[in-house]
Amino acid sequence: MAFLLWQIVWAVATPGFRTPDEPAHYNSVLRMAATGQWPTPGEAALNQTVADAARESGLTTVEQDLFSQANRSEVAGGDVQANGGDVLPYPEALIVEHGQRSVGMYSDAEVTGERDQMTQHPPLYYWLAGKALRLAGGMEWTWDRQLLFLRIFGIFLTAPLVPCLVYTACRLGAGRRCALAIAATVFLVPQLAFNTAAVTNDDLAIGAGAVAIAASAAAAYSGSWYAVFASGTALGVGLWSKGTFIPMGLVVGCAFLVNPRIGSCGRRLLRALAAGGMGVLLGGFWWGRNLVLYGVLQPAGLERTQSGEGSDVFYFIQASLRGLADTSWGRLGWLEFPLPQPLLLALQLGALGCLTWAVTHARVPEGETDQPRDDRLRRAVLILFYPATGALLIVQAWTAYTQTGTLPGLQGRYLFPAVVGMLAVAGMAWAPRLERSGERNWPYMIPGIISSSVAGYSLLLWLRACYPAEEGRLGVDWLRWSVASGLGLWWLRLAAVLGVGMLLVAVLTPFLFRDGRARGDGGYAQTLSPALAMPEKDGDTVQQEARVERPHRERYRSEERG
Repeated sequence: MAFLLWQIVWAVATPGFRTPDEPAHYNSVLRMAATGQWPTPGEAALNQTVADAARESGLTTVEQDLFSQANRSEVAGGDVQANGGDVLPYPEALIVEHGQRSVGMYSDAEVTGERDQMTQHPPLYYWLAGKALRLAGGMEWTWDRQLLFLRIFGIFLTAPLVPCLVYTACRLGAGRRCALAIAATVFLVPQLAFNTAAVTNDDLAIGAGAVAIAASAAAAYSGSWYAVFASGTALGVGLWSKGTFIPMGLVVGCAFLVNPRIGSCGRRLLRALAAGGMGVLLGGFWWGRNLVLYGVLQPAGLERTQSGEGSDVFYFIQASLRGLADTSWGRLGWLEFPLPQPLLLALQLGALGCLTWAVTHARVPEGETDQPRDDRLRRAVLILFYPATGALLIVQAWTAYTQTGTLPGLQGRYLFPAVVGMLAVAGMAWAPRLERSGERNWPYMIPGIISSSVAGYSLLLWLRACYPAEEGRLGVDWLRWSVASGLGLWWLRLAAVLGVGMLLVAVLTPFLFRDGRARGDGGYAQTLSPALAMPEKDGDTVQQEARVERPHRERYRSEERG
């Protein structure tokens, strides 16, 4: 709940349409809500209502090519202004007040020459958002109220993030308090809070991805048919979000393959195929349809500007890797406002170091047995989505670079469906040290203190970039923020207090809860019975020993209940 409310604070803080492609996402939601139509990729047009709303928000002032970098206003300290570019500063842009803003009503008769590229994606998110807007009676609201409602709707789609992070950490072997400390690191990724607080189909992908990663963790440690059902269902739902979710099928399948407790290779393969098959049955229709109609998995929804053919390999490698890294942690707005480079570098290197250590030092003590459990493959599988999707994005970008000289699609938000796996595995690099701290409470607050400090500092920088003031409280022009958001000053004060309160919750939650057994197969907590901590063997041997130990186990459980 704390992270959900923190995301809502970001939704209130971010000016209208000041996130990547938000006008097009908003346009597709309105079209789906009003007409139910989903045009052929490349043929959908931006409605005049959306173009008017973008101008009223201060995002742009022109009539054509509305959202190109040259025609968008830019927040204070953005890249273009810093490099001497001639763009309109957003703090000086004219913003129409709430009472004079237009109503977001879609009409096929009023379209612009701008293309809406979102019909290259499956329509599920837009259908859900449109239905929610219509059921809430929002078809006659002004665009700013519609935008805020749709942002909050998308935030609730990402509600599984924290529960799935806690569950995954427990599966990896962390105790309850340690898992809560790991969950606090979700605040450590400013880009995640920023992107999920926007109108975007990424919210559906991130929510489904969180469940898929948690189910994959269950598959890697238990491999039950319940895990097959959960992972297959999450995979199927996620496939209805966007094409960059497809590599999640690799994670789900490999999670079963690396689990020796399931049994022989044939049994592992059967469950992997069952989970993948369920995902394809639930969500593969759209991609099969694209192959039949267009000959590709995802046709282009927008023609890229030709600026010449690119051939500089070293520039491409440097630009693509840095672009993916920076936009995974903190490059806000339409990617024009980066957080301070030292902060980004510290976050990137810290995450990389923790992941490397957690994967290479993954021999976990297993209760009272002599042999530790080797978790290296399991942990590697839970972060497999990052290198797999990153490689896919880089290959696509290289193709576009050699043809057009541009680097499209290199955004870290496409990696966020697996952010639960990344944070859980990275947390296991320092979890053993927390577990060994004994009864002391304060060490469990350290991850929350660091994460909340980064989160609060990042939001403050963003507010100062959007609404700068030389003499305002905290360097923020609160009146300008009120005009941009269409909310009264007391609502903004409430949002600020709420944000501070949620950061304190992130710090104090591990402190307030007593520890308990991990849900994993042993972990760092002591197991209750030697029979529950059998070392990993071939599946037939494990099942045979389980039958032998069952009377002892049942007798122990009876005594425990007594």
